[in-house]
Amino acid sequence: MHFDHADLTSNFDLGALQRGQDYARKGKVQATYWEDGKLIGEVEGSGGERYRQTIRFMSDRGELGIRGSCSCPVSYNCKHVVAVLLTALAATPAPSSPQAIAAQSERWLQQLSSFAAAVDASSADAAGPELAWVLTPDPATGAPRLHVRHARRRKNGDLSGTLPVNDIHGLIGASSAVTPSDEEWLRLFIALRANPLVVMGAVPAGRIGARLLHGVCAAGRLYIAWTDDDMRRGRVYTVRPGPRRPASLCWRSEQELGDAVALGWRFDDAGAPDAVLPTDPPCYLEDGVLGELVLPPLLEKFPLAPLMNVLAGAPALHPEQRAGMALRLAELGLDSVVPLPQAVDTRRRSDIAPIPCLLLDSIETGWGRDEVWHDHALLFFEYDGYSTEDLDEPVLRTMQDGAVVLIERDAAAEAAAANLMAELGFLPRSADFPLQEVSEALRLPDQAAWVAFARRDIPRLRAAGWQIEMGDDYRYDLAEVDDWYAELDEEGEGGNAWFSLELGIVVGGERHALLPLLVQMVRAAPGDFAAPALAARAEEDELVVELASFERVALP
Repeated sequence: MHFDHADLTSNFDLGALQRGQDYARKGKVQATYWEDGKLIGEVEGSGGERYRQTIRFMSDRGELGIRGSCSCPVSYNCKHVVAVLLTALAATPAPSSPQAIAAQSERWLQQLSSFAAAVDASSADAAGPELAWVLTPDPATGAPRLHVRHARRRKNGDLSGTLPVNDIHGLIGASSAVTPSDEEWLRLFIALRANPLVVMGAVPAGRIGARLLHGVCAAGRLYIAWTDDDMRRGRVYTVRPGPRRPASLCWRSEQELGDAVALGWRFDDAGAPDAVLPTDPPCYLEDGVLGELVLPPLLEKFPLAPLMNVLAGAPALHPEQRAGMALRLAELGLDSVVPLPQAVDTRRRSDIAPIPCLLLDSIETGWGRDEVWHDHALLFFEYDGYSTEDLDEPVLRTMQDGAVVLIERDAAAEAAAANLMAELGFLPRSADFPLQEVSEALRLPDQAAWVAFARRDIPRLRAAGWQIEMGDDYRYDLAEVDDWYAELDEEGEGGNAWFSLELGIVVGGERHALLPLLVQMVRAAPGDFAAPALAARAEEDELVVELASFERVALP
């Protein structure tokens, strides 16, 4: 079972994570092993007693659920369970096979938060009130994390080292210890720490992250260190404010990747940023400079944090892998967002005539006497077997013989079909239509219009080459009435004589008495048979009746 730090973050609260990390770091975990897909562990408790853990993993819609039982008093997803998971994770080698790497990348794309490895924190008090803001790469992902530290200065003013801030809230409460600017930055940092994190450091993200970074950078209080040890020892470099710079995505070579290329950022004027931060607006770091990164117009609509996760999870592509990735990106229409790692053959076709397709269906809302039917039609088109349903793009994409085929839609022909629907009486969807996301749904004004459309227009459209599809709940797929019948039953003689009359229809060779059907209809929708409703119906309007066989017929 593959799991990572992000799975722990989504399944455990911050307190359990911190205490579990402490147990794992102190070597409290005595044993971990796998048994029938379950992770089994033994952890030494605070009183020397040993507790046993049984941890199960469940996958639900791309999310990994962790269910850990423990023999300690807490019993469920406690610090002992976290310690066992962290110990097992540390002992798991990084995936090396293509299948394992692909699975890890897929899971990474589904996670929107990261779990950072814990760093040791000194409990020493700060030597002075000055704060230093330091960016260091995350040990697991390399993404910059922001730390607030107490700065220690030499006599000449140089930074000699930094110490952790153990109680940010207490520091804010001691008004004499911080300046107004420090207080604002600390409160922004606390807001950042509301996101998933462990022990210390935070990913600068969103508007709060941008405001904090630009504020401390403009004040000369932002530094960068390459490791946590450098941060503690004061081996940091001042970050300077920089200009706004446009950038775009590219596949680029990196020395450590050999002949592979990786997806990353490139400045439009030259060079590449050292890091891009998911702030709003996004920020870049390059050679000790912090500035605003200007996204291409096509990327501005994407939420930045998920976009950054996609970039981080993109696989490195060796030469033999680039053609397949390029074809897949082009097939999905993603080449307008992510550049292709290599060029692909593309053919455009504008010679395919569209076939109009009409989906007819009905949706029921309410219950009993409050039942309401929403009859509707959806118009779309097929081009050589490729449907425009749910698509707004003017070009359809498909793959044929290793090339991307772009089928241009015939806007004039599609508009003519839509105009014909309007001539047949179809109107845009009503305000109370239950599927509001289906903006292209069409309707007719009343039941009489639907019956007329079923009898008169559907045969004409089919004869003209239209494809008509009817949903299972469509109410106007009408059966033909083969015949009518009347049965008179007379009993008795003289003044006591009486008779009964049954009037019915024959459909598909079966007889159906009308009176029980009409009684059922009146009971289900009495308002449709009230005097005002009946008076509003034209004499030629037909009544749709549902038979016991669930077929429907239209009767005069």
